[in-house]
Amino acid sequence: VASLDTLLQIAMEQAKKLIKAEYCSVMLVDVERMELVESCYKLDKEVIERRFPLNVGIAGYVIQSGSVVNAKSAKEHPAFDPTIDGFPGIDCKTILCFPIREQTGIIGVGQLINKIGDPYFDGMDEEMALAFSIYCGVCIMHSVVYQKIQEAHIRNTLANELVMYHMKVSDGEVSRILECTGFHNHPHLSSLHFNPRALPMRELPCYAVKMFKDLGFDK
Repeated sequence: VASLDTLLQIAMEQAKKLIKAEYCSVMLVDVERMELVESCYKLDKEVIERRFPLNVGIAGYVIQSGSVVNAKSAKEHPAFDPTIDGFPGIDCKTILCFPIREQTGIIGVGQLINKIGDPYFDGMDEEMALAFSIYCGVCIMHSVVYQKIQEAHIRNTLANELVMYHMKVSDGEVSRILECTGFHNHPHLSSLHFNPRALPMRELPCYAVKMFKDLGFDK
C-alpha cells in the first residue's frame, strides 16, 4: 500500500489525464486544526505543504456546502481566493472543484484547474469528477487506516522488545538461584489457602525452583 503522499500524487495525475486539466490539487481536512492541507509537488519532486482555513476560497465553499463548483471564469466567482484556488505560477482561468467523501462525510476537496482543449469544464467533466472523488475517498481512507495499523504494529513490536529486554535474567542470577542452600520451606506452602505474598520477594524464585523439583520437572 502506497503512502498517503504518494497516493495523492497518483490521484492528481490520474485526475488530470481523465478530465484533461492543466493542474489538479487535492486538499484534505485536518480535523484537529480545522484546516485544509494540500501537499504540492514542485518540478524537482519536492513536497510542499500548504495550509488554509476551512472557509477560504472556492475550496472552502465546497467543503462547507458539499456541492460541486464549476467556475467557468474562476476569478469572477464570489468565493475565489488566489491564495488557495490555484497554484503559484499558474494563471487560473477555470476551476472545477468537488468534495471528496467517505462514510463519515467530507474528508477533502479536489480542484481541477484550466480545461485543456476547451474553454471550460462541462457537465460530463463534473460527473467524472464526482465518480473519481468516490474512488479517491475510499483509497485515501484505506491508506490512512493501513498507516495507523502499521504504526500500531511498530509500537507493539517495540513494546514487546522492551518487555523481553527487561525480562532477561543474568547468568549470575540463575546460578544464585540454582545453587541456593536456603531452607525455603514455609509451613503452609502446600496449603490451598497459602498466600504467595507472605514470602519474601527475593526468595520467590527459589521457592519456584523448589516446586519444580518437588514435581519432578527438573529432570
